[in-house]
Amino acid sequence: MLAQTTPVAPPSPKAGTAGAAPLDTLDHIVGTQVIGSAYQFTDESLLKEGGDEILAMGSNMIKVSLGPSYVKARYIKEQDPNIHSITDLAKRPEYKDLFNMPFSRYFLWTYCFSTYNHVTPFHGHMKPDVLAKEYQEMYDLTKYLLTTYNGTGKIFYLGNWEGDWHLLSGAPVKKEKWEEDVNPDAPQGMIDWLTVRQRAVDDAKKATPHIDVNVYFYVETNLVQKSIKQGRVTVSSAALQEVNPDFVSYSSHDSTNPDKDMHHDLPVALDFMQSKLTPKSGLPEKRVFIGEYSSLARIFDPQKQDTFMRDIIATSIKWGTPLVLYWGLYTNSVKDKCWLIDMDGVKQPAYYTYVNFDRDARAYVADTLKKTRHVPSDAEFRAFAYKWFTAPATQPAKS
Repeated sequence: MLAQTTPVAPPSPKAGTAGAAPLDTLDHIVGTQVIGSAYQFTDESLLKEGGDEILAMGSNMIKVSLGPSYVKARYIKEQDPNIHSITDLAKRPEYKDLFNMPFSRYFLWTYCFSTYNHVTPFHGHMKPDVLAKEYQEMYDLTKYLLTTYNGTGKIFYLGNWEGDWHLLSGAPVKKEKWEEDVNPDAPQGMIDWLTVRQRAVDDAKKATPHIDVNVYFYVETNLVQKSIKQGRVTVSSAALQEVNPDFVSYSSHDSTNPDKDMHHDLPVALDFMQSKLTPKSGLPEKRVFIGEYSSLARIFDPQKQDTFMRDIIATSIKWGTPLVLYWGLYTNSVKDKCWLIDMDGVKQPAYYTYVNFDRDARAYVADTLKKTRHVPSDAEFRAFAYKWFTAPATQPAKS
């Protein structure tokens, strides 16, 4: 399981959500997100609609974005002139409602207001004033989350969208963007940016009394196979070792898409990124998780979409990834159809796989506790999860 926070100070009696039931803080491994959704079915904020739907599946984790594009993301209906920072945004009712839902893990694409459009393209060392602003916003957000959700059992992961696109910004343009070459001076700027973000999180955690709540920093990569197969510069080859983030999120399409040799490519990619990390106290040995993968209805019928998804999850669990996040609850691409719930509101077999796994996982934990008087160890739960996802799916899948 992922590490919980180390007690630093007793929780405030007013911390967290008043009257809330204890959270399910078990690492269920699998989850999904609501980012860039092309549609929705209510007039609610997509944070509320998506959060409700993911909770109904049984999941205790959610991935959303936190940054200046909050209106485009359907999270808030209109621009708020009083929002000047990511902490201001986190204090909005829409985000507060989300953070008060009974999720134990939140994954946040976090982009600062004061530096937006001033970070990339990377060219050599970043300007000190930009780094100072980036540091302050990340520090303030971390402090706010630790203080506001003190004693709640919640864990927040602050990171970025697919980092290799950031590294390639300003690169010489080629017809296929993933074939572009990184500018030689770009890695240093990205290292500066990621390092100051990690330092801000670390410093805020040291300075803020908290217990049973945590904030981690992660770096997301997406073109790792360029380094493995071609020896070219990527975030994985140039930045991970220098930054040594708490976690690495892998947007894994270059290893998990249907035209890839997923059973070979995915473990090799995970090994490559893990090799760049040095141990951190209180964190698991393996700190690379699947931040994004898809199973496209454009390619597969609903049943094969589910089978393909289950295979990716099982392969990831076998390697030891702490988390596997699917893209997404609703699709962001009407063409690709990477959904659990389609545009007509029809819940796909893959959706029910999530429902059934979370139901069976809770039953397994309860049964183990009853029989042994202890919850399953990480190894025991992962063995259960691997067996579950490699077993034939029961069809039709129902909650």
